[in-house]
Amino acid sequence: MDSVIDIRGIARDDDILAVTLHGLPDRPGIAYFVFDLLARESIDVDIILQSISESQKNDIVFTVRLTDRDRINEVLNRNLAAIGADSFVIDNVSKVSVSGVGMKGTPGVAAKVFRALYDAGVEIMHISTSEIKISLLMRTEYAARAMDALYAAFNFTV
Repeated sequence: MDSVIDIRGIARDDDILAVTLHGLPDRPGIAYFVFDLLARESIDVDIILQSISESQKNDIVFTVRLTDRDRINEVLNRNLAAIGADSFVIDNVSKVSVSGVGMKGTPGVAAKVFRALYDAGVEIMHISTSEIKISLLMRTEYAARAMDALYAAFNFTV
């Protein structure tokens, strides 16, 4: 498997906030409403994850820069009723990402990442993937251990 995977980088970013909007109504346009509001407030969003529950309410998790903590808190407090969310939570997290060529179409890459983190005792909060990257959100206390485990798993040197 490693011969066709060209891991170009393993990166860590500790200046991340994960914002979770709980209990959003399951209706068309809700994501537009939320992210248009943030765009109008000039709040840059990175990762966006949405889940649906059986209660016809959704949770949306997104990441913003640590420096946006006060602004995101103020904007969401001011607009929570208009958004229709039950509540929100803001967590300091780290983002650890593995990126490279050949990840798409190569079975087992994600399993290798998750195995390395499992073996290292790293708890993952959220996962986001693309054709060339797997990003993992975790409590910052796990980030160094995650980096070491991924370096070892992919024989990556700095």
